[in-house]
Amino acid sequence: MTSPPEAPPISVIVVEDEAPLREEVAAYLSEAGLAVRTAANGDAFWQLYEAEAPDAVVLDLGLPEQDGVAIATELHRRAPKIGLIMATARGATEDRILGYETGANVYLVKPVDLGELLAAIRATLRRSGQGSEPTAWRIDLTGWKLADPAGRSIQLTHAETILMDCLSERPGEPVSRYEIAERLGKTVDLPDHRYVDQTVRRLRRKIEATMEVEAPIRSAHAVGYSFIGPIGRV
Repeated sequence: MTSPPEAPPISVIVVEDEAPLREEVAAYLSEAGLAVRTAANGDAFWQLYEAEAPDAVVLDLGLPEQDGVAIATELHRRAPKIGLIMATARGATEDRILGYETGANVYLVKPVDLGELLAAIRATLRRSGQGSEPTAWRIDLTGWKLADPAGRSIQLTHAETILMDCLSERPGEPVSRYEIAERLGKTVDLPDHRYVDQTVRRLRRKIEATMEVEAPIRSAHAVGYSFIGPIGRV
């Protein structure tokens, strides 16, 4: 098995209706190594989002047709842990409060310093466990998917998702078979311990066959299992 490759660049969608500003922000973030897509309105944003969910969104509130607040509310409902940076001309206290209440991690008032914007994106993802390390895995608990640092993903079963939920809560620390069995709705008897072991073996084989890297799930002698390395939860 090969060592895990470096992580793909942070992916960002910039939603801004003013074309010159949109292009300026996109160019700056791209030069900083981020993978940037842009949208001028809500419809364009949702098309990009449905095609591939980003790590972070830079969102203007004063958009035509669908207001940025409505976009933020729906985005927070779909992906509550996504990095959301609002960059808007609305600087009143009540606007800031509304921004944070609808899901903003950072609220910036225009004109925005692009260096500060880049730092805000990176800091937001570090706090959420995404993009913080070059070898971070990512578990999508809603979509039942596991992605490796190269961006390759596998579909998980319900049992595998529960297993990964347990392990990703305390990466690097052993999680007992008892705890995993209980989360799987099983008893703590030996036959259900074997079910846990079988679930781990199947997931390891799936990871190694599809991603061609050593599965980062380790046995903790006489205890259970642990996930080795950083992992972000979506």
